[in-house]
Amino acid sequence: MTDIVLAIDLGSSWCKAAYIDTTGRLVATGRAYPRAIQPSRDAMLPAFWQALCTAVQGANAQLAAAVRPAAIGISCRAQFGICLDEEGQAFWPIVDCQLHRDAPELKQAYDPALWGDQDPFAFGYGVRMAAMIAWLRQHHPAEWRKIHRVGALHNYQVHRLAGVWVTDPTSGSEQPTWPDAILALTGLPASAFPRPQP
Repeated sequence: MTDIVLAIDLGSSWCKAAYIDTTGRLVATGRAYPRAIQPSRDAMLPAFWQALCTAVQGANAQLAAAVRPAAIGISCRAQFGICLDEEGQAFWPIVDCQLHRDAPELKQAYDPALWGDQDPFAFGYGVRMAAMIAWLRQHHPAEWRKIHRVGALHNYQVHRLAGVWVTDPTSGSEQPTWPDAILALTGLPASAFPRPQP
């Protein structure tokens, strides 16, 4: 079974994994229930990773033999602000504020004066994440200083699987680089953000 792919959907209620052949037939499936995972600085991300592993292991158990998929595709819930520290340890900084549409941080993040001729909506979750990190920088600077990498849950799962900090245009920047406006808002270097990939 060399022409088989592994599809993973890490949603709000279920994490589902499926091996699919070239005809689109489901060969094996597995799932886990991540809905009970609570926001937590240090425990949340390992719990999401475990849910992904449990779902894939469930699908693996239905296969007659071990396979090496030709590709792995991941769809993931929109959880942004996922961080790695300098040692590579993942954490999710708890932002104890409500970034509602009228929040000053969000208004600043979408301010046309900051963007010039660029469209902030071309940068996916990045603008809202920048507002969150800007808030963290102001209110919890010690926590902000621990950020070495920042992105979304999707980026973290890919990092666990492949060891790279990358994103796709749907999950992050539609441009080959992150814009100066986001770097200015967060105070983080470009290297902190996942590298956009096709």
